[in-house]
Amino acid sequence: YYCYILWGFLSFCLGGVTIFVALYDYEARTTDDLSFKKGERFQIINNTEGDWWEARSIATGKTGYIPSNYVAPADSIQAEEWYFGKMGRKDAERLLLNPGNQRGVFLVRESETTKGMYIY
Repeated sequence: YYCYILWGFLSFCLGGVTIFVALYDYEARTTDDLSFKKGERFQIINNTEGDWWEARSIATGKTGYIPSNYVAPADSIQAEEWYFGKMGRKDAERLLLNPGNQRGVFLVRESETTKGMYIY
């Protein structure tokens, strides 16, 4: 069994296979692409094509190319609903102060001033 370190986090391993999760919906633009919904899980078959990876959907078994920036390792911080990555303080405050939010809502973002730190 092998695990890989991606984006600074230990990826999820299953029988030597790294599992990724979709961060957004994606609608195929070519016959080689794979359409998917947010939350769908994938086995990556080939990630040597740069921004487009060949993947197999665990749910459907279908194979095709997916945009690599639409997925993250299944157990990484990037896959969490509350993680917003590079977001400025003002944008974070605007999101959090939205009147439609439930009490206790939160987010985690990268610090603008201290590299490698997170703000919540």
